Amino acid sequence: MKEKIAYEIKYSPNFPPFLVKNSANAWWLERHKVENLINAFKYDYPIKSACTLANITERQYKYFIELHPEFRDVKEYCESMLIIRAQKTVVDNLWNPRIARWWLEKNKPEEFGRKKVVIVQIPYCLGCKKEIPPNMVPNESKPRKVEKENISEELKINSEQEKPKEKSPEEIYLEKWEAYKKRHNIT
Repeated sequence: MKEKIAYEIKYSPNFPPFLVKNSANAWWLERHKVENLINAFKYDYPIKSACTLANITERQYKYFIELHPEFRDVKEYCESMLIIRAQKTVVDNLWNPRIARWWLEKNKPEEFGRKKVVIVQIPYCLGCKKEIPPNMVPNESKPRKVEKENISEELKINSEQEKPKEKSPEEIYLEKWEAYKKRHNIT
């Protein structure tokens, strides 16, 4: 037995219309409610907000989906059209240097991505007998008192110069610390 169709909604020029089934006292017999639901999904509203816009409950929406499983295709179409529209907007505006730079950083990160700089801090020098800052003292309650001033040495490692891609930041730190200890005759 063929189900009766109340009406159809043309939501896309490229897809067949969505057929709304007839049912006694169903909220979807009011065409504007289904159209509002589709329009909400075209603007990426979550289901709860779309239901509010269509003036229906989430329970009514779930029942509607049970009887009209093909509506999932309509919702999926609306979501994919948002992505297509956003991509088209970006590509159409590549003449703008800021958008072009952003697009290149996202799509070609190996060539145009931002370079990462790792900063390694060596908080004190045992060989030079400099004072250890209080917040950097390992396993001690008070910092050591030394006559000279506090010192903090920063080593910058540009990831493009030394290509530490296969090394973790901890490994880089330890490598630099070992080099530092060797330079200052620290054992």
